[in-house]
Amino acid sequence: RFQTCQMWRLSFLLAVFITFCLFEGGLGNDAMKDLPPDVLAKLFEGQNQHLSRRECEKRLPHFTVGKKMTGTQFKKFSKNWKVLFVGISNSSCTDCCWSEPMLEFIAKKLERFKYRRRSIPVVRLDYQTDKDFLDKELKIKPNEPFELPKVAMYKNGNWQVYTSHWNPAFIVNFMSKVLYPLYPLTVRQEIEDFLNLTEEFKEDTPIYKPLYQPMGLMLKLAMPLRVILFLSDKDEYEEELLSLRKDAERLSSKDNLRVGIVTDKDLIRDLKREKGREWFDDYSVNSVILVTRTETHKVDISADTVPWDVWITKKSIATVSPLNMFFKRTAEQLNYPAVLTVLDSKVEGNSN
Repeated sequence: RFQTCQMWRLSFLLAVFITFCLFEGGLGNDAMKDLPPDVLAKLFEGQNQHLSRRECEKRLPHFTVGKKMTGTQFKKFSKNWKVLFVGISNSSCTDCCWSEPMLEFIAKKLERFKYRRRSIPVVRLDYQTDKDFLDKELKIKPNEPFELPKVAMYKNGNWQVYTSHWNPAFIVNFMSKVLYPLYPLTVRQEIEDFLNLTEEFKEDTPIYKPLYQPMGLMLKLAMPLRVILFLSDKDEYEEELLSLRKDAERLSSKDNLRVGIVTDKDLIRDLKREKGREWFDDYSVNSVILVTRTETHKVDISADTVPWDVWITKKSIATVSPLNMFFKRTAEQLNYPAVLTVLDSKVEGNSN
């Protein structure tokens, strides 16, 4: 009992110390980025969330970070910017201020970042006062649950709402996929690393400068998906390229998905010679592949297929899939029928 008590006190004091350093500036912003990702993540979610809620009202009251505005003001303001980072909260939520430290982390990161030579402002919207505006903009259906707080990217008039982990590494990854929806793969080793689903792929898009921040264990527990567009004839398939770029951006909130693109003709020719029909049609060097841990799917870019985001979502479910949260969420999204098989794996022969 004594040892348990001592360990609890030590854990609590450590959490208080790290929180104090971050919110009082004791470590500073440069030292903050050097914290281990798992420590940084725990500051903002899970077991230490109650600490943030208790402290944030004093240090970062609700709607402290970013420029708060109404829906009408947002419409005018957004016309002058290519991209906005939007924090959506609710002024009637008394403890939603726990999201402020995360938003401050993102805001400080964006202070040093330029997208196409322009900065990205942090804007705040209040669901309490602008429900009608947000319901219309985000296409929220009547009586559809909309949990708050949330973050979103507003890019070229389109909304991408992040719906997964309230975690700094995951949100930065989401931002990278919105800003750079097709990740350029230029050499064979890079393609091999991209398709290695047992290791986390380290991106080097400008949002990650100066250092990649890994997502770690939570990503490994997910079902990783990789999609690659092999585009040898770029001029011929401009429309298809634009379509896939838009759909990849639309799927940016899927933590386990990344879409890459290969345009080097010599590299594509070598890969076609090596992979053959597994990745390409017989008379084509323009193809899209989707790779999971168990299956590889391909389709020629010229084929009449459903929208790319629907094709990717459908193919992400294995032919025989375990009934887990990923399958449930994907099947509901597609309104997908499924045959469920229940068996006792201890009975001899059932493993076959």
